[in-house]
Amino acid sequence: MRKILLALLLSIKLSGFAQDGSVDTSFNPPRGVRNGDVNASATQSDGKIIVGGTFTLLNNVDSNKLARLNADGSIDLTFSTGTGFNNTVNGIATQSDGKILVVGDFTTYNGVSKNRIVRLNTDGSIDSSFNTGTGSNDNVSAVTLQADGKILVTGRFTSFNGSSKNRIVRLNTDGTVDSTFNLTTGANNIINSCVVQSDGKILIAGYFSSFNGVVRNRIARLNTDGSVDTAFTSGTAFNNYVKTLCLQSDGKIIVGGNFTSYNGTAVNYIARLNPDSTIDAAFNTGTGFNASVNCINIQADGKVVVGGNFYSFNTATYCMRIARLNSDGSADSTFGSIDSSFGTDSAVNVVTIQSNGKIMLGGSFSYYNNFSRNRIASLNANGTIDTGFYPFLENGLSTNGAIEQIALQPDGKILISGAFSTYRSIPAKGFARLNSDGTLDTTFNVGTGVDNLINKIALTSNNKIIIAGNFKTYNGVTCNGIARLNADGSLDTAFNAGGSGANNRVNTLSLQSDGKIIIGGTFSTFNGTSRNLLARLNANGTVDTSFIPKLTQGNIWTISIQADGKIIIAGLLLQYNYNSTGEILRLNTDGSLDTTFNLGGSGTDYFVYCSAVQADGKIILGGSFSKFNNIASKGVVRLNADGSLDTSFIVPALYGSVVMQDIAIQNDGKIIVGGSFNSFSAAVGNSIMRLNTDGTLDPAFATGTGFAYISALAIQNDGKILVGGNYVAHNNNADIQYIARLHNSNSLGLGTDYFNHDFKVNVYPNPVADYLKFSTPDGMNISGFEVFDITGKKIDSNILNTDSIDVTRYMQGMYFLRLKTDNGVFNAKFIKN
Repeated sequence: MRKILLALLLSIKLSGFAQDGSVDTSFNPPRGVRNGDVNASATQSDGKIIVGGTFTLLNNVDSNKLARLNADGSIDLTFSTGTGFNNTVNGIATQSDGKILVVGDFTTYNGVSKNRIVRLNTDGSIDSSFNTGTGSNDNVSAVTLQADGKILVTGRFTSFNGSSKNRIVRLNTDGTVDSTFNLTTGANNIINSCVVQSDGKILIAGYFSSFNGVVRNRIARLNTDGSVDTAFTSGTAFNNYVKTLCLQSDGKIIVGGNFTSYNGTAVNYIARLNPDSTIDAAFNTGTGFNASVNCINIQADGKVVVGGNFYSFNTATYCMRIARLNSDGSADSTFGSIDSSFGTDSAVNVVTIQSNGKIMLGGSFSYYNNFSRNRIASLNANGTIDTGFYPFLENGLSTNGAIEQIALQPDGKILISGAFSTYRSIPAKGFARLNSDGTLDTTFNVGTGVDNLINKIALTSNNKIIIAGNFKTYNGVTCNGIARLNADGSLDTAFNAGGSGANNRVNTLSLQSDGKIIIGGTFSTFNGTSRNLLARLNANGTVDTSFIPKLTQGNIWTISIQADGKIIIAGLLLQYNYNSTGEILRLNTDGSLDTTFNLGGSGTDYFVYCSAVQADGKIILGGSFSKFNNIASKGVVRLNADGSLDTSFIVPALYGSVVMQDIAIQNDGKIIVGGSFNSFSAAVGNSIMRLNTDGTLDPAFATGTGFAYISALAIQNDGKILVGGNYVAHNNNADIQYIARLHNSNSLGLGTDYFNHDFKVNVYPNPVADYLKFSTPDGMNISGFEVFDITGKKIDSNILNTDSIDVTRYMQGMYFLRLKTDNGVFNAKFIKN
């Protein structure tokens, strides 16, 4: 019993140091938390894009609330904002001379007092000829330019440069107040949006219910002198606030906001008005949107792009926060796709039609159509993602696209491949090498890199690097599907010299102990020699003619070589010598079918993407299957050495769409699996989990909110875990994207310095009969707890206002405790008597 208690105490102290699965912030360290949204944008005549909001960093460059992007999304370093703004930017307008008007809730720009409005020169410096005096006394929502160059400013303010100006003011081109724009009482509440008609009349909308003492519910039209246009009589108008206005070329007005009716007619969040303020019945949106509209822009062809907080239109159309309507108000079915993957994961605040017809979105989102796009994205005209435009407003420093593969060198350096073109804004076309701290190894020169994805990376015994994938060229040299690189990243021209390579994609490769290379995929020839789906190459890249497999159909995704040299291959619908063999089979060393490997049934019912062989010869498979031999086995199974299902390996039940992409086995035999799956009853994070050797969940591996999609896992020599994929996440107070390194107690050892760490949580008595108590360092607050049983099922959780937990109703046995504190999450084990 004393040994058990000692082990429990050690586990408690270990968890306070670095929790298994928590983000290792020493790797690719972030410079703070997520830092804000995009609220405004404007496109210059040269195609450059100015964006403003609450962010402080763009493309890893300090950009305090304002930045300018080149047309490809890279930051324009010729536009210098210095220290930028001290608060939010809400609106941007570009003048015909290229000067830029910026409004918001700020009081300084680059250290100079500028109350809520400033005009900048084309290089980002302050235009000193624009003098607004003391400016606005409160938030400015929008800035609008008239045809004559005069400037309309709207918002929440009640005075401008010391004069009473309720929520709207017009300025002359030099920034002085235009005295010919005569308001009386102005608006009685906030004005969010303002547009100028071709005749010079001014439409305003917002929260107000009167203007100049005249009842006008959330929308009004003003004459050019600021008086109310009595010809625009909207009756009871909107029943809630208007966020945005947009004018069509025919004078009709499209309105968006949080309203559900106009003048007694149901119009959910969007409406079109005739120029006389009556509702345009020809604009038929059915039941409209299901939540607020934040922004609207009209394309040259009359179609209407809409962004907001909604997720459906006219009930039946699924559209996550972005939609395009035809000119009659119906959904444009050619825009994006009507399914759960279309749209963003959070609000769209601004929509800009670029000069090239593409559509730029800004907001608080981090994804568009499952592509990581932090707060800003460019779309093609059909609503698909514009992959050529990639800025990221994020502190997690990484690639600009998903990571597919990770491989570790003996010296601790890290090879990565994927759908990226830069790492920390430095060119790295699809392939890069990182130092052990996550910085880019600039001595590794890939030149122009690969022209398509690398699906697998392997290192030879002499530290050369073999890559396989969909690519046709490496650094401009033809090498269809496979190449060998020198240690500095240059192409090893002695490998497969003069060969034509594979005639289709290579999905995977594995190295034999003798240096020969087995490749699998969808190819049918290699160097002109018939080799359907599978081939073995000599160390120099030529075809090994002694290895003649007879694969006749299928798609190979994973290869694992056993200690005895036999070869496990898996994928989808494999046929050997025209006989269907399912998704998994084993070959002898000469490529013939190993008939002693018997699955005992039909095997998996769908794709196998990854495999790993344990030290005891058992085989772990992962993929998108849901059954093995018609037994429910979702995403991951373990086979005995003879191919039969290992029924002693019981994994947690997973639900919904499950895809396992990679498997890594720790030195202690525990198994880490990664892919795409949602958290389950005992989950410690999405898309990644650690299993005990019997398949049960290890709840001590706590990854916080987890990840969106994991493609690659690698375990370092020190036990820390590298995770690559397609994600941008705020995980355990760390911003990470595409690659992260996780702590692992296996890496911490049992050194004296470690155990003498002062930061402890003591849990007692242990074993416990009734109340489990704990003590913490002074000043540390515990806010809540979770308890898991030995299978990983969560059995209890609550907020915590005392120093104990009532466990009297628990069954006898071992449990895992997670305490949520203001210093992080702490794990402990305890035994209930």
